[in-house]
Amino acid sequence: MQAAIRIRRAEEDDALALSVLADRTFRDAFADSNTTANMQLHCAGSYGQALQLAEIRDSSRETWVAESASRLVAYVQLRLDAVSPMISGERPAPRRYGSECGNETQEPWLSIENGGLTSWPSAPSSSATIPSVT
Repeated sequence: MQAAIRIRRAEEDDALALSVLADRTFRDAFADSNTTANMQLHCAGSYGQALQLAEIRDSSRETWVAESASRLVAYVQLRLDAVSPMISGERPAPRRYGSECGNETQEPWLSIENGGLTSWPSAPSSSATIPSVT
């Protein structure tokens, strides 16, 4: 039987486990296409415990974690007041979903209401709400 997955807002006590998870997932995704030195440099400056703690405390961000069997297995971080410096233009085009399937496309969006996450990756009729557990 698979352990249940609990999704909740990150807490200060999660900083160390979150730093380990973020480091590991980045390395898993990008180690094959980077040098060991570049990976070390990036991870040391991007995923340390102190940085994760600062980001959890940052009121302009929402950090959510998923845990299973008392350990973190996934995370997401939303920047509420910033646009990535990699996105330029007055009004950059949104990513579109569904066109390859013949579905009507629209902008994906995420809402944080009443303590839960709601996302519409394709169409609002296929939305999923993930309740907060406090």
